[in-house]
Amino acid sequence: MPSAERNFRLEPEKCLADFQRQQELKEQYLSAFASHRCFVTSYEHLVNNPKQELGNIQDFLGVVPCDLKTITLKTGEKNLKNILINYDELYGFFKGSEYECFFD
Repeated sequence: MPSAERNFRLEPEKCLADFQRQQELKEQYLSAFASHRCFVTSYEHLVNNPKQELGNIQDFLGVVPCDLKTITLKTGEKNLKNILINYDELYGFFKGSEYECFFD
């Protein structure tokens, strides 16, 4: 697949505010459901190791494990360097923070 054009820009401060807002929402949900069993996963976990993560979900649900497959495929560019005009700026801004992993 040909590389996407680098034509998308994220302002570091707005990106940080969004990351922080998402973290706040996650904490609110976990607090609201603190008296319940919860399983927390992420898109990244599902994409990076789908077999293991889907197995963990099945274990959590207490269902008989089976080999799950999807016909859905990610068709977009995987490398942010090829999408973000200011990737280097964002990488530098988030380097050393808890959000650095999103720019590795």
